[in-house]
Amino acid sequence: MRIVHYIPDFGFGGIQKGGCVLAASMAKMGHEVQVIGRAGGLRYEENLGSNLSHRVLDGEKTEALVNVILEYAPDVLHIHQSTYNEVLVAQLSDSLATKCPTLVTSPVFGRPPKQFSTLNRTQTCCVGVYSFYRMCKWLNISMEQAVKLGIGYVPITPLEPCSLNILANDAPETVAARRSELGITKDAFIVGRIARNTTSKWHSDSEVLIETLLSRSPKIVWLSVGYPDELGRERLQSKWGKRFCNFPQTADYNFLCQVLACMDVQVFFSRHGECFASTICEAAGIGVPTIGLCTPLTDNGQSEQIVEGVTGMLINSIEGAIKAVESLLDSPVTLAKLKASTHKYAYDKWHVDRVSTNLLELYLFWISGNRKKSDYVAQMQREYAEFADNYRQRVAKLMGTNPLSHTLWLGLTAAVESWSIFCMGRSLKQVLQRT
Repeated sequence: MRIVHYIPDFGFGGIQKGGCVLAASMAKMGHEVQVIGRAGGLRYEENLGSNLSHRVLDGEKTEALVNVILEYAPDVLHIHQSTYNEVLVAQLSDSLATKCPTLVTSPVFGRPPKQFSTLNRTQTCCVGVYSFYRMCKWLNISMEQAVKLGIGYVPITPLEPCSLNILANDAPETVAARRSELGITKDAFIVGRIARNTTSKWHSDSEVLIETLLSRSPKIVWLSVGYPDELGRERLQSKWGKRFCNFPQTADYNFLCQVLACMDVQVFFSRHGECFASTICEAAGIGVPTIGLCTPLTDNGQSEQIVEGVTGMLINSIEGAIKAVESLLDSPVTLAKLKASTHKYAYDKWHVDRVSTNLLELYLFWISGNRKKSDYVAQMQREYAEFADNYRQRVAKLMGTNPLSHTLWLGLTAAVESWSIFCMGRSLKQVLQRT
């Protein structure tokens, strides 16, 4: 199969990483694959091999992209962008009808297109079960209708294989040596997070969370990559010294793996959440469970990735995060079991070769005109049904501290599954932020 993955550029983001990593895996499986981006960057590589190439397009004209794709003549063109690029989809679907019969879009932010007719021009690969579930709700269609319309999902930010060679549950002397390289004492209980150094990726209360954690136990050390200056980095370093250890944002994946493998637990504390968080996925691959803040009124993909007692714990507040950390600090046996189950779950669900295999099966399903039987589509339907059966109740139970608030959260969670209500809430929030 000849496949093109089109990404915004070859920069630092998860969209770019997902496209590049999937392309490499598919090429390894014997497919001819090209990654096309509008600009260069950290993820661009030369001399990748006979059946994998990266190509940078200069300029912004869609015609140039169309010509390059026509020249390559792929069986599948997969567009990875934050939302539907409806103008691009329209032009490509008109130009490539005979040259590339299967056009696939991954709207990574999980929003439906402004013109719903766009769905008839492209197949849609949502990022994870949560985004697929929410897309169905926003389009007001059933899961069965979505599959017929050409909508499916895989976790597009896959676990890279090299992270499986280094584990948070390695021998104590191995972990101690890693920590020593970072200047951290071997017997510390390390809590931390990896994210980009933009405040949008961190909760505004992150400083309070870290301060509270460090004050609760002298054993706790905070370890992060990308903690923003705007959230009190210098003050935390000045007050806590070596107990607050932060490194600048980096794309050095081996270093990020080394940092993650020093942690006991990750705290995913973000105001807006994620549709699908690569930091949860990558940490899990190294055996680091995540304590994640539930954000049901915005993006809440962490509710899919954090399986209670398997890959971590979903919490509703700073105090909830503190209690979860302390429970693991007090029970090394529980923590060791959680690290092991986290790693196994990540390998089974998010390993890049597994994701690529499932995505390739989706391609073939779509190429067949939705007539070909597919084991993965059947699996996708089972996973959707399981998630949909308990999502609202799970969130309401977590967020509601009494029967009244439980009922309120059931209603709020149901409300934001309406596209019009979600958009109204987002617009209101933007107005309030400007005032």
